[in-house]
Amino acid sequence: TKSVLQTEDKGSLTMAVQNNELAEVRVGQTFNLSVAASSEGNEIVGFDVLLAYDKEAFTIGRASTPLQSFQLFPREHEEYVAFTGALNTNGEAVVLTETPVLTIPFTAKLKGKYTFTVLPVSSNESTKLVEAETTKVFSPEVTTLQVTVN
Repeated sequence: TKSVLQTEDKGSLTMAVQNNELAEVRVGQTFNLSVAASSEGNEIVGFDVLLAYDKEAFTIGRASTPLQSFQLFPREHEEYVAFTGALNTNGEAVVLTETPVLTIPFTAKLKGKYTFTVLPVSSNESTKLVEAETTKVFSPEVTTLQVTVN
């Protein structure tokens, strides 16, 4: 199962459970939530993803970015976790085409159906892609992914 969101000015993010089309897991099982991005030909130097999930039902592990030229900075908040990907000093901007930008391991603790939600805005933060030349920000709409825990 994939969930897609469009930015206000082109581009998109998708969420999926890696190697698990149905997004079904068992209690105690660890799975990777993958976030991929498309920048519609724009070179990207940074991204922010605000992810809300049921913290009673899942334990979060150490997130990573598959983008070699980026560093990842996670920040835990009460209602969500924020992930900032920033281009390394010597790195080159990248054009994203359904490119994985974020891998987040979760361990299921409780049975049920749960929703992972990319929040467009929360407090003074927002989910966005940052374009290289103009530092234009692409602000996506909300996307969700349903995960069933058996």
